[in-house]
Amino acid sequence: MVPLRLIRAVVFIGAAVTIVVAIPALRAQQQPARDAAAAALQTRSGTALISGVVVDAASLQPLRRVAVVAVEQAAFASGRLSVTDDEGRFVFRSLGAGRYLVTATKAAYLATANGVQKPMRPGPAPTGSAIALKEGQQLTDLMLRMTRGSVVAGMVRGTDGRPVRGATVTLAYSVRSALSGDRTLSTLQSGGATTDARGAYRIFGVPPGDYIVSAAIGSPIVNDLESTTEADVQRITEMSAARSSGLPSTQSSAAANPSAKPTDRRPTYGYAPVFYPGVTSLANATPITLGPGEERGGTDFQIQLVPQSRIAGVVTGVDGRPAAGVPVRVSPVSLWAAGPFSTWSTAITDSQGQFLVRAIPAGEYSLEVRPRAGASPTTSWARSSVSVSPGADVRMNVTLQPGLTVSGQIAIDPASTAAPPDLTRVRLTLTNRDGVGTSAPVTADGRFAFAGVIPEAYRLTYQVPTTGANAGAWFAKSSAIGGRDLLDVMMDLTEDVSGASVVLTTSMSEVSGAILDGAGRPAPEYFIVIFPADRKLWSWQSRRIQQMRPSTDGKFSFKNLPAGDYLIGAVTDVEPNQWFEPAFLTELLGASAPIKLAEGERKVQSIRLR
Repeated sequence: MVPLRLIRAVVFIGAAVTIVVAIPALRAQQQPARDAAAAALQTRSGTALISGVVVDAASLQPLRRVAVVAVEQAAFASGRLSVTDDEGRFVFRSLGAGRYLVTATKAAYLATANGVQKPMRPGPAPTGSAIALKEGQQLTDLMLRMTRGSVVAGMVRGTDGRPVRGATVTLAYSVRSALSGDRTLSTLQSGGATTDARGAYRIFGVPPGDYIVSAAIGSPIVNDLESTTEADVQRITEMSAARSSGLPSTQSSAAANPSAKPTDRRPTYGYAPVFYPGVTSLANATPITLGPGEERGGTDFQIQLVPQSRIAGVVTGVDGRPAAGVPVRVSPVSLWAAGPFSTWSTAITDSQGQFLVRAIPAGEYSLEVRPRAGASPTTSWARSSVSVSPGADVRMNVTLQPGLTVSGQIAIDPASTAAPPDLTRVRLTLTNRDGVGTSAPVTADGRFAFAGVIPEAYRLTYQVPTTGANAGAWFAKSSAIGGRDLLDVMMDLTEDVSGASVVLTTSMSEVSGAILDGAGRPAPEYFIVIFPADRKLWSWQSRRIQQMRPSTDGKFSFKNLPAGDYLIGAVTDVEPNQWFEPAFLTELLGASAPIKLAEGERKVQSIRLR
C-alpha cells in the first residue's frame, strides 16, 4: 500500500468548510454507470486530442497491440478505443471538452490507467485519475506503464505418478466477506488453468500477492468410489472357474467360503482437492507469494485418493417425535469455511427421522439441522460438532431445540417534528453472517417479536416506508439490545431477549459538498471516505463508515450519519469494502480532516485536492 501524505491545510469559509488534502494512490474500484440522461453526450466530438505511449514498467520498452480506452465521464457508458502500434503509440482525435479516464489492457499484463502508480491487485479494473481537456487542447505526452502479470506453472500427477490430463488448477486469495467481514478465500478471476496431455499447466497474468494454489479432478470431491476388495477378486475368480467347470457360480462361491458374511459396506474413497505443497487439508496449505512479473515454476501436485466416511443418525423433534423431511447439513469447520474450497453435504430425514450423509473426508465438521421455512410457526434447530477419522463412520442422534424469541418496541425520537410513520409498514430484519434474514412484523403501537431465531451472530437492518406522507424522512437512530447497538455491529444472540428498543428519528446528520482539484474544477474521479474518529467504532459494515464517488460536478452527500466526531479523506483508488478495514483507515488518518456533527446537523463542506 502506498503511504499516505499528510494534509497540507484546512481552510474555513463562512458556514462551509473547505478541506485541502493530498491524495494517496490506493487500488481502484469500477466507477458506477452514469445517469442515462448523459447518453446524449456519447456521440459528442470536438477538436481536442490525447495521444501517448504504453511501455513495459520494468524495461520501459514500448508495447504493441495494447487496447487503450478513453471514456468521457459525463458519458461513462461509451468510450473511444485505440490499439497501440509497433512503437506503442496511441491517439484519440476529435475529442470534446471534458474529463477523460484512460485505461489500458493487454493479455499477460495487468490492467492500468492514467494516474495508477502500482500494479493492480485482484478486483475490478482501475479507473485512475481523469484528464481534464479544454476545447482544442492537444495532450501528446501521456505515458502508461504496464506491469507484466506473474506466472504460476507446474505439473499434476495421479496416484500412480503418471501425468493427469484435464485437472483444474485454481488460485485463490484472502478477502473479507462483504456481509460479516470474516476472512475467506475468493477465486482469482481468470486465475485458473486445465492441465494438458503432459499434466502441465500455466497460469499467467496474475497480480502480485499471496495465493493458495489447488488442483482437483472434475468436481471438488468425486464421491463414494468403492475399492476392490480381496473378496471381490476371489468371487470373480470363482465365477470364472465355475464357467470353465460348468457348475453354477453360486454353488461354487458358497462351497469355497461357506462362512462368508456380508459386511455393512465396502470402503469408499474420493479424489480430494490437493493444495500446495501437496496436502489435502486447506488448513495445512502453504500460500505462495508472487512479486510483479515473477514466474513461479515447479508448483507441482499429486492427486490423492482419500478414505471417506459417512455420518448417520436420527433427528428428534421438540415434541419428542421423529423429525421427518428436515435438511441435515454437514460443513467443514475451518478458517476458510465459506471459501470456494469448502465442501458441504446435505441429506433429508425420512419418515422415521433418519439421515445418512455420504462421502465425508476426514476432518472437523459442524452438523446443523434447520427445518424448512414455513414448516412450523416457530423454527427449531440443532447444531453439533463432529470429528471424522479417515474411513471411520460416525453415528450420532440430535434433538431439535426451540428457537429464540427477540421482542421489543419501536419508539419515536421526541426531537423529530414530522408526523410519525405507519409503524406497521416498518420492516425489521435480523441478518446473520451468511446474509440469511429473519423478519418480524410490527404492530401499530410499535411492538415487534422475532420468533424462532437460531442462536448465532446477527445485525439488525430496517426499512421504513418509501411512499406516502414523510416517505424517506425516517431513519433508525439506534437499536439497543443488551446495551449494544445492532445497527453498528453484529451481536451473538444466545438467549431470549424481551427488551429490545429501536428508535426512529428524522434528525440524522448529513455532510455534503463538492470535491475540487487544484485548479478549482470538479474532481469526480476520486473516492471520498468518511469514518469515525473513535477507533472503537471501526466495525465491519458500520453505518458510521461510508464512501462514495462524487457526481460529474464533483458533488457528494453522506446521509444517515449519527452525531459524533468524524474524519473525511479522499483517495484515487480503493478496493470494494476496503474502507471498513482498520488497516486502511489507519493509513488514511494522516490524509484526513476532522468533522464534528451535532444531532441532526447538515454540514456543507468542500474538499480541495493538492
